[in-house]
Amino acid sequence: MDKNFKRVQFGCKKGNLLTNHRIVNFILDRLERYYKLELFQPFNKIIKPFNNSNMDEVSNFEYLVSYNIKKPISYIYLTKYKGITFCYYIVGTERCNAKIYSTLQRFGSDLFEKEMILEGYILDDIFLVNDLVVHEGHTINKPLEDRIKTINTILNYKYQPDPVLDNYKVLLKDYVEYPYIMSLCSDYMNEISYKDSIEGIIFSPLGACNTHLLVKEVEVSNNVSKPKSQKLSIVENPKKHKICFLVKNTGKPDVYHLYLRTGKGNETKYYDIASVPNKESSAMLKRTVKTQCNMLCRYDERDHMKRWQPLMTSNRDKPDTIYSLS
Repeated sequence: MDKNFKRVQFGCKKGNLLTNHRIVNFILDRLERYYKLELFQPFNKIIKPFNNSNMDEVSNFEYLVSYNIKKPISYIYLTKYKGITFCYYIVGTERCNAKIYSTLQRFGSDLFEKEMILEGYILDDIFLVNDLVVHEGHTINKPLEDRIKTINTILNYKYQPDPVLDNYKVLLKDYVEYPYIMSLCSDYMNEISYKDSIEGIIFSPLGACNTHLLVKEVEVSNNVSKPKSQKLSIVENPKKHKICFLVKNTGKPDVYHLYLRTGKGNETKYYDIASVPNKESSAMLKRTVKTQCNMLCRYDERDHMKRWQPLMTSNRDKPDTIYSLS
């Protein structure tokens, strides 16, 4: 083994701890001086506490919502030196205690050639990507939505998970649109492995703004996310992707409840919250659903959605039954 490294346990595999302090400082200097990073601080973000004065901005879909992770920031740094590719994990809380580990990870060769830096969090066996800091050798100066698209492209087409090699599996943190905040804070949170590392949620702006709004304590009442009456079971991967729901206005911004018939006469029961993915959909529902009406809805099968979006009013006098989905 190279004398500059020491073989140690790192994550779920062995990694090579960089012990040569001159090289460690060279790498950290490059990140700070060349790429202008403030090490172990959120990249290009001003974090402010959320308050009532922000509510109008948030409800107008100018923000994406994600979990706030109560772990120190870490980095994956892909580089190439003298023809050799290096995948470095940089961990710590400040420069004086930073450690650098060299690992084997199957990223595309062009990412090493031009250099890339991902900001994220180490959570058990996962490296959860929070942001893209450097891409193709340049510090990123793009809106958040563009950075997320680039990360998705990298992880889908230029990264191959390998349980034999990977010290950590690399995943992108979930970012959802404002109407899905209820699901993010309730049902979905119970399904993820790192829920104990979550401390509230962050509203992240779309566009050029870099002020992010933090809500540290989040409580979601069952009475807000669904009515008190017994609900129908959600059907995963429905066979039909367009059916008629009874849509009810809850009186809360962009929160509409969907109902189906149970098959017992005209009895209806609550099924789920409607998908309201954009401003156009929000405006249409606000005009259309004063109290309740039957609407044709389409199923959005994207992984971060999995909900029914109302499209238009229906001339049917009854919604479909739950059996229409299976």
